[in-house]
Amino acid sequence: TNPWAVNPVSLKQTEVTIDGATVTVYDICAELFVGEVGISTYSVAGGFGALNSSQQLAVRKLFTNTLSNFIALQSVDYDQASEVGAAIQLAFWEIVEDNASGLSGASLDEDFATPGNVSISGFNLISPAPGSYDGKTKAAIDLAEGYLENLRNDTWTDNGGLNFYYADGGTNQDRLWVTAGASVIPEPSTALLSILGLGFLLRRKRN
Repeated sequence: TNPWAVNPVSLKQTEVTIDGATVTVYDICAELFVGEVGISTYSVAGGFGALNSSQQLAVRKLFTNTLSNFIALQSVDYDQASEVGAAIQLAFWEIVEDNASGLSGASLDEDFATPGNVSISGFNLISPAPGSYDGKTKAAIDLAEGYLENLRNDTWTDNGGLNFYYADGGTNQDRLWVTAGASVIPEPSTALLSILGLGFLLRRKRN
């Protein structure tokens, strides 16, 4: 199977306008290699789109065990927050793209014991040697592997307290939006991004 090759990009905090109201969401790429990113209008519904129940539980566990750390770091250490955000994105992609039938093999395609099909390739290499990433990229990859290990081993539980919304971009790339606490987004509805600033990086598929 040809592995996915992706550049780590980070979870973002984004303001969106929904039916005239401004809501702050934590925003993540929901799929790979589908149309354009950073469009301005989405159709929004509560939940996880087409993810199956196993994937949904894994995503709940991932976010309820990592998002609080990302939020806490945002105000004190931007670099570490970016690493955690990138790790969440990488682990999410592995759940979505490589593990539709279960999490027993959830791992990035790196120099790890359980290889997967979501691989990190050609991004921030400091030498031609495979896996010779710069420190921030390597830190994000290592964090993501730790997250996936906790999911494989069923160490994490769903701690609740978060709301999940699927932002359908049509022929363009979909998003997953997360809010903490009792923030309410109507479903279905139409949302306009009022602040983009998503910092997307180019991605490619390796043959």
